[in-house]
Amino acid sequence: MVQVQGSARVELTDGTQKRLIYAGRNNHPYTSIGKLLIDREEIPLSAISPETIREWVRKQGQGPEGPGRKLLHENKSYVFFDLVEDFGHESGPIGGQGISLTPLRSIAIDRHLWFYGLPIWIEAQLPWDREEKDHFARLMIAQDTGSAIIGGGRIDIFFGSGEQAGVRAGQIRHQANLVYLLPKMALQL
Repeated sequence: MVQVQGSARVELTDGTQKRLIYAGRNNHPYTSIGKLLIDREEIPLSAISPETIREWVRKQGQGPEGPGRKLLHENKSYVFFDLVEDFGHESGPIGGQGISLTPLRSIAIDRHLWFYGLPIWIEAQLPWDREEKDHFARLMIAQDTGSAIIGGGRIDIFFGSGEQAGVRAGQIRHQANLVYLLPKMALQL
């Protein structure tokens, strides 16, 4: 899951916490493990989430010959990490822009089309603060990217750190209205 997320907070057996931050990638194309599981009818589209993927991989086995590990190896894209030992525990992960991400304010964008710091107004019906869909309308800032975020109409919202935020983020695959607020000078280029 750290390969997909691009960063993580890890707790060692002695209880100390460290952070893994994105340090680069091997530039192989990204293959979605979730899409493979859906296409192979292992998990239905309606049930796919980071939790169901993690559960399937663990159940199938992660040993050298385990089907779970073999499936993970079908994604040839590999992310490399740097280890950060001293970090503010209240701060979010470091995004592609090089600063800590802010829950429900930072988004990831396609860097081939957009630039970091770009404000984007998002309006949608999302289960963003509870199980049911609710109106979500706010100004977000492009501060991160990911190899699976391709195209002008695709963004990922940073929901925060921790298990609950991960569960909430895993539930979001919704349509939204996006308004990209471009500086006047960018329009003249």
